[in-house]
Formats: sequence, C-alpha cells, structure tokens
Amino acid sequence: MRPTIDSTKSLRTRELLDELPLYLFANQNRLHPKKPMKEGNLYGFVTIENALEEKWIIELQKDHSEICYANIEEVVAAGWLVD
Repeated sequence: MRPTIDSTKSLRTRELLDELPLYLFANQNRLHPKKPMKEGNLYGFVTIENALEEKWIIELQKDHSEICYANIEEVVAAGWLVD
C-alpha cells in the first residue's frame, strides 16, 4: 500500500522539525507552517528562537493569536505541514 500525499507530507514535516535545517527560517527568521482546512489554509509562524528551545508556539498570521504544542508530535497531529 502506497502512503497518501497527506501522510507523506506529515512524515516530511516531522523529519524537518526534528532536524531544524536553517533554510526553513530564511523568511524573517521564522518557520511558516500551514494547516490545510476545508475553509482554506490556516497560516502561522514559529520563531527560530522558540524552535531551537523546542517551544512549539505557532502564531497565527490572521489574528496573531498563539497555539502552543508540547512537542513536534502534537504539531503534526494537529495537521500542521511544512512544505
């Protein structure tokens, strides 16, 4: 059975967040994940400082509210992706 596109993207997101390559933060020193939703994508960002300290706080671009996750697994389980 071949993995679905979503499961492949989730696996890749988990790998990237584990490795934290610096190119992910090239845009304003922030990581810019997205969460696909039926109503349209939800966009946010994680600062490089928080990521390096393993603080998974995603600030939403639409209203600057914050969603906090305990770890990478919670980020991925919530549906956030890194392209």
